[in-house]
Order: sequence, then C-alpha cells, then structure tokens
Amino acid sequence: MVKLYLFNQFRLLENGREIDNFRSQKVKALLVYLVLTDEQPIARSELQALLWSDYMPQSAQASLRVTLSNIRQLFSHIDGLLVIERYTVYFNRSHPAFWCDLLDEETRPAGQPLLPDLHHIGSPRFQEWLETQQSVHIAQPRKTERKTNIPRALTPLFGRENEIEQLTGRILAGDTPLITIAGVGGVGKTQLALAIGRFLQDHFTDGIWFVPLTTYVATDDIGQIVAANMLELLQNAPVNQLDARQQLFAFLQARHLLLILDNIEQLVQKPQFAEFLLQLLDSAPNVHLLATSRRRLAISAEWCHDLKQLAVPDEANLPLSQLRQFSSIQLFAEKAQRVWTTFALTASNGAAITEICRMVGGLPLGIELAAAQIVRRDSAEIVTLLSRSLARLHNPEHNARHASLQTVFDHSWVLLSADLQQILVACALFQGDFSLQSARAVTGGSAEQIHYLVQHSLIQQVAPARFDLHPIIAEFAMQKLVASRGRSAIEHKFLTHYLDCVAQQKVPLYKLTTRTPIERLQRELKHIQLAWQLAIDQQHFPPLAAAIKPLYRFYMNAFGQYNAFIRLVEQIEHSPAPDDLRLTAAILKAYPLVLTGDVQLGFDIIRDAANRATTPTHFALAYEIWGLILAYEGNAAAAQPLFAQAWQYAQADSDPILQHERVTILRLLIHATRKVGQTQLADELLQKGLTLAVTGAYRYDEIAMRYDIARDHQANYRYDRVIAVATPLISQAYALQLVQSEVNILSMLAYCHRVQGEYDRAVELVTRAKARLKANPLGIGYDLYMCQHDIMDLLRRGELDEAHKHSLQLLKQAESVVGYVWEVVYLYTLRVQFARKDINTARMLIDQLRDRSPQGPHNQLLYHDAEVNFGLLTDTLSLEIVEQLLALVTTYAGYIPLELYKSVTDGFTHLQDERATTCAQLVHDSLDQRAAGIADPTYREKYLTHQRQLLSLHPH
Repeated sequence: MVKLYLFNQFRLLENGREIDNFRSQKVKALLVYLVLTDEQPIARSELQALLWSDYMPQSAQASLRVTLSNIRQLFSHIDGLLVIERYTVYFNRSHPAFWCDLLDEETRPAGQPLLPDLHHIGSPRFQEWLETQQSVHIAQPRKTERKTNIPRALTPLFGRENEIEQLTGRILAGDTPLITIAGVGGVGKTQLALAIGRFLQDHFTDGIWFVPLTTYVATDDIGQIVAANMLELLQNAPVNQLDARQQLFAFLQARHLLLILDNIEQLVQKPQFAEFLLQLLDSAPNVHLLATSRRRLAISAEWCHDLKQLAVPDEANLPLSQLRQFSSIQLFAEKAQRVWTTFALTASNGAAITEICRMVGGLPLGIELAAAQIVRRDSAEIVTLLSRSLARLHNPEHNARHASLQTVFDHSWVLLSADLQQILVACALFQGDFSLQSARAVTGGSAEQIHYLVQHSLIQQVAPARFDLHPIIAEFAMQKLVASRGRSAIEHKFLTHYLDCVAQQKVPLYKLTTRTPIERLQRELKHIQLAWQLAIDQQHFPPLAAAIKPLYRFYMNAFGQYNAFIRLVEQIEHSPAPDDLRLTAAILKAYPLVLTGDVQLGFDIIRDAANRATTPTHFALAYEIWGLILAYEGNAAAAQPLFAQAWQYAQADSDPILQHERVTILRLLIHATRKVGQTQLADELLQKGLTLAVTGAYRYDEIAMRYDIARDHQANYRYDRVIAVATPLISQAYALQLVQSEVNILSMLAYCHRVQGEYDRAVELVTRAKARLKANPLGIGYDLYMCQHDIMDLLRRGELDEAHKHSLQLLKQAESVVGYVWEVVYLYTLRVQFARKDINTARMLIDQLRDRSPQGPHNQLLYHDAEVNFGLLTDTLSLEIVEQLLALVTTYAGYIPLELYKSVTDGFTHLQDERATTCAQLVHDSLDQRAAGIADPTYREKYLTHQRQLLSLHPH
C-alpha cells in the first residue's frame, strides 16, 4: 500500500516505510501535480511548461524524462498506477494500492497547511498552481476528528521496517489482541510502539491511545489504578477510582481502538495486572493491546515479539556505500548530525563508528548516548571512552530513565530478587554464548530461573538451550561480580566446570566422531581459556593436570591453533605448579613450537624433558613427541628408534590417555620404519597394530591403521592400491560417525583420482567431504585444507582470475593458523601468482613466508623454492639461490615433491649452467620411478600425462 501525505509536509510511505529517494524537489512537485489533476492523461508539453518554462525545449524534455524516470522507479512494481506514454502521462489515483490524505474526505485534516515544503522550487507556474490548491483545500474540514494522543515523531526510526510491517499486519489480522514488544532497556520498544500507532491511526474508529505506566508501582489493586488512569485519559475527565475497572470495561465494550501500554515490566510481577488485562479484552472484543516491557507477561493470550538490537557490521573497514546500509550506523550519523551539524560519516571515521556500535551491542540508546559525545570527542576518542567503561556514557538531556546506560541497568536490577541477582552476576563470567548446562553448573540456578531472566530480557536466548548476555548487561553484571564477596566461589565453579568438561573428553578426543568435542570445545574455547587462567590465578592445579593432555589433542586436531596452546602451557611454566605438571607442559609444548617455526627451541625443550622424565607416561610422551619433531623435519632414521621406545613405555603404562595413545604411537613407528626401508618389520608391526585395533574398544583404531596402509601406497605412487584399500573405509567411517577419518579418506582419494586425470570423480569426492565438514565442523583448518582442491581445479581449467581471487580469500582466512595448512594455502596462492605473472603479489607472499621465521629445513625449502621461481619470473635469478635450493633438496631426508627438482632444473637452465642437464634427467628418472609403482597401465599413463603437464615436461 502506497500512502501520500500532503498536509503539514510531503511524505510518501509504502507499507509503513518512508520513501525519500527523490532526485530533486521537482520530482515531488510533478508527482503532486499528477495526483491532484483530474483523472485523465496529461500532455508532456503541459508538464514541461509547468516546471521548466525557463528551459530551452530540449533541456526541458530531458529534465522531464529524468524526473519521470525517478517516479517510474518508485512505482514500477505496482501495475497500472503510473502510465507513461510517448506524449502523455497518467496517474491512476483510484488504484486500490494508493491512498492520499487530501483525497480522503473522511480523514482530511482541518486547518492544516497543504505542502508547505514545496513553495520554492524555481518554477513560477507551479507556484501559482500550488497557491490555488492551497486556497481550495485549506478551508475544507475533515468529517471525523482523529482520536489519538500519540506524540508527533520528532526523529526518524531506523532499522525497524520489518518489525512495523510484521506487527501491524498481526494487529490488523485481529487474532492476537494482546501483543508485547519485549526487549532489554534502551532497545527502542517505546519508539517502535509509537511508530506502529502512527501507522495504524486510520484503522481504528475510536483512536489509538498511548498509556505510559513507567511511574506505577505494583500493588494488589493495580488493576483499579491503571483502569482509572486509562478512563481519565480516554474521557478527558476525572474518574472515581473505586469502580474504575467496571466503568472502563463498560466504556470500551462497544469501541474499536488500540491501547499502547508502555513499560509494564514493573507491573508484570503482580498476577492481578495480567488478570485485569484479560478481563479488559474479554469485555471489549474490538479493543487491541500493544504493550512494551523488559519482560513478557507469560500468559496464553500474549503474543510476544522479542526486539533485538540494530544490525552492526561484522567488518570494521567496509566501503562507505556498504556501511551506510546498516541501521546502527544510520542512527549514529543522524544523532551525531543533530548535535554537530558538520558531522559526516567518512572513510576515516567509519571503522571507529563501527567499533562504537559494536561495543554498545547495537543498542539504540547506547548509540544515541555515544553519538551525543561527538560534540566533545572525535569517534576514536569515544571508542577509548567506551573501552574504559560503558557507564561513562551519559546525556542529561534524555529523560531520567534513559539518561545513562547505568540507569537503564539499575532499573532492571531492582526488579530482581536476590537469588536472581546472584545468578545474573555469575553469568558475567561467560565469554560469549553459553549452554543451559553450563549456566546451571556455574550459577547454581535452575532452568526455570535462567528462563525467568530470559523473560526479563536480561539474558538472551540465541539457540535452543544456548544463551548470551548483551555486552552492556555483561559489563554492569561484571561490575557487580567484582564487588561481590562470593566472586572467588563463582570463579571456582566456573573453572571446575569447564576444565572437567575437557577432561571428560579425553578418550573421545582421540576418536573424533560427531559426538566428540571438536565442535563443542571450539564453541566453548573462550570459556575454557578463561577457566585455565582462573585455575592458574587460584593455584588450583588438579583440574589443569586432568585437562592438559586432552586439550593438547584438541589443539593438534584443530589445525593451526598451536600458538594458543603454547600460551596456555606457558602459564603453567610461570606458575608454582607441581613438577609433574610442569614437565608434562614442557613435553606437550615442544611439537607446537616446531610447527610454529621455532624448531631449535622445540628440540632443546624435548631433549631436556626426556632427560628429566621419571615415569612411563612422561617417557612415552617425550619420545613420541621427539620422534614427531624429527619426522616433521624429514629425519625418519632418527625418529624411528624414538617411536620404538615410546611404544615400549606405552605398553607398560596404565594411564588411560596413554592406553588410547598406543595405536597412535604404533602408527608413527610403522610409518618411520617403512621410511627407513625396514619393510618386513613394518609389516609385522602393522599386523600387530591391526590385531590391537580389532580387539580394542574402538573401531576407529582399525580404520586409522588401514588408512595408514593406503597413505603408504600413496607415498609410493601406487594409486590403484590406494583406491582399493581406502574406498571401503569411507562407508565404515561414516557408519561410526568418524568425521575426521572420513574427510581425510575422501581427500586422499580425490587426490589420487585427480593425478590420474579423473577430475569429475575427484570433484565429487571433494564435494562430499565439504558437505560432511559443513554438517560437522572440525575447525577452520580443515575447511582451508579442503579448499586446496578448488584452487587445483581452477588452475587446471586455466581460470586464473578466479583462482587469484579465491586463493587470496583463503590466505586471509589462513592468517590465524600456522603449520601445514597455512603452507598448503600459501603454496597454491603463490603458484597462482606465478601463473598470472603477478610480480607484486608474488613478492608480497614470499616476504610473508620469510617473516614467519622459516628456521627448519622444511620451511627453508619452501622459501628458497619461492625465491628461485620469483627470480625466473623477474629475470633476477642468482646462481647462489639455485645452489642453496639444490643443497637443501639433496640433504633433506623427507619426501621431496618433483616441483622442487624442477625448480632447480629451470634455474640452472636459465643461468646456462651445465648442471641443468643432470637435474633434468633426475626429474625424468624420478617421475618414471614413481610411475612404475602404478600397476594399471591406463592409470600409469594418466598419471604421467598429468605430472608432465604440471611440470611442463616432455617424454624423453
């Protein structure tokens, strides 16, 4: 429905939403003329003469064309409302989707000015016509007096269009006579209710009445008191309070009106008030109630709308065009301009204003109070002010209840009982959303009490059995907690609950099913980290000792979060923890250090820890991790005896964690044994491992062992055997809900099919793996790891621009992770830049690799290979860098991709070095040797073709 208001000021609304995208005042003038002229087509020449009489004919035609185009855009979705022909224009003002206050005799206002804001548009003829219209219409009275006490809107309402449309539709439908707009203080409940009242003022015969209940105190006769107030308001005369309730019911019985009951939260606690409202609705079938409250009535007749805060941008540095689309930003800019007329939203202050809106949680009152500070502070200084305390926001020009955020919170606080206050205070510890189970464990409250606080809009329910605190409530609740005598006890409950949750997952963390805590712990990670810190502060070490090994496993499985784990164990090292726990922390810290690039420190720590070990558990862990470090650096010969010692200690220890780690250690031992050429011993250990896995309590171990067999075939290029071994494992892993195993198997198979040229099958497998990850998140590392397949396919198809865009997005996401995943994303991103010959981006990426401290041989290989390829691309290659890469390739004990040999070959060829021929032959021989491991001749030829294309080689 389109509504056009011409009295008092020009306003055009569609479904309650103001339309203001007019190119100029003349667009409004032309629209008014079309609407008020008799219903017949109007010649274009008449319109040109009306508004552009002083223009040259061609200019007047062009101006009319542009103006009509603007009007057409406004009504293009309403068929038959505006008809524009070659020579004429017609506006169908009788269209059912159009209404104008001047054309409606029933509601035409008396004594109100007609279009006072269209006096000066630079068109004498239009001015003369407008004055005639004003003289005709100003004296015509409306037939009925509008009945309402709703105040005039003095400021625009931002971001509530959907709520207005939804709630007005529900009111007009007539089947929900009692609606409550509930929400935290300052969220804009009253302003929304008033806007709805203004929108509906033509739909209620006996008017719309605003009844403020802010100052009322709940008493046993509250119904009588409110009834007297309502009746006095409606009759505009004093009322005898003794029988006000019955007088009100009798007065309303035959009337059709809407009552807006504002701020009823202090009355809701009295059952008499709810009973009064139900009796009112029962006695007056055509009366509708719209209430605002910080808590719902919780009666069956109520339909409750939970009003949320305004939308806030997720990113701080959005372009201005996108930033202006957010209602929170719009509100800040409008309020700031009211107190400082020269204020403007710019690229320089956009990020700070976004941060302000985020810090107040999108709360309209918080935004208004912050914007009022713009007179004394710039936006960056307001951010600093808020970072110290939200309580500093204060504006004495607001009404007393909304003069500050502290006042708003205090009003809600005093309505709570002592036990509910204690529960809310305890909730201040939560870092983000939390579960009902955690809320009960930490606060000691019942489910009913938690939901009671939800009804009070002090806790937000964000999902089934999950809750959150608005940032403003969280800050003020934390202030209460800091001042509370029971703070230490609450913190103790918090740390015990979350660290126990980690410790209880010690076995499942090794199995990684959908029922295990990868997703759960990821969601609770901030709480776990706080619990860890609280345990350190209180020197309560038993929960840390129980949680440290499961937490290590979690961080190792959550790709790239190694630095976070290092920070946790360093807190133990700097505390008076028992020696046993400090040693465990040191052992578990070593491998993450290596993965983050600090190789030498990792080696030093694990050697020292192994020398200090005294128990089988510590020996087993120390030798396992020492072997992992050596294997990561490519030294399988040195790693193999360490894994063997770890295996011996693991068999002799009864530690539950170590018992479940036994198969993992054995898998590492088998892999290293095979790498050093002891094939028979590896096969014997494999059979022992399979027997141990089959007889164990978890089928996961058997699948893991068979996955290792397939991985060994892959390392030796026996892709047909990989497919034969791994394909049955998919359904087995799926049946057991072993998501990580299933995704790893699918990725392995996708790679095997891709290198054999079966691209469609590879894409199918990757798509399946992504679907499993989407349904069962294992962390950003896994998502990024799977995306490498996308870049491979884009490169294969030659879609370099799309590959460029996609790879840079992935690399930005990968900034938060370290180790293998970042390396994979980095390498493919760099490969894309080399393919595009994008020198600047390639240089930036190589510098990033250098800045990540590539200390170990593995990272040195990546860095020198990148420098060689960059030198080839820019014709700046030096012999020294090629020789350094050759030395690393020759001495590195790990698996060397053929691309590294190829980089050396290309470097020597470019420099006309005689070693180029030898290196080229090495690449060909290595490729032939690897292809020989593929039994099927068809697959072998596909593999050779794919690798030759990748390496730009030709058969020799």
